[in-house]
Amino acid sequence: MPASTEIKQFSAMCELLGTPNEKTWPGFRALPLAKMIQLPLQPYNELPRRLARVPPTPETLDLLNGLLAYDPRKRLTTRDAVTHPYFTSWPLPQPPEAMPSFAAHSFAKHTAAHVAAAERYTGRATRPNP
Repeated sequence: MPASTEIKQFSAMCELLGTPNEKTWPGFRALPLAKMIQLPLQPYNELPRRLARVPPTPETLDLLNGLLAYDPRKRLTTRDAVTHPYFTSWPLPQPPEAMPSFAAHSFAKHTAAHVAAAERYTGRATRPNP
């Protein structure tokens, strides 16, 4: 959730996951800055609705909620995340050889185009000699 400041990022998280409360993050209000910041009042976890275009499986929502849990004691550890049922539930991941591949020349062409666009944007583009 990109934002220009930590407070804006936390506000964006609140809009997506709901504002922290004693149930979702016991002790949150006792944190030093918790009383000093104004958070959006959003009581609901909007993750299922935001992902509704391609309905997520229960395992998907459980994994995302575990990774995004406010309370560090409730947040999934790396070990818990990689062994989560999401990775062994339907639809199963495809083997690497079944995944689409992209030609190296296509990658190089697109990379060069992105670099050129970035250079034009930042004013560092070199102009070809006529």
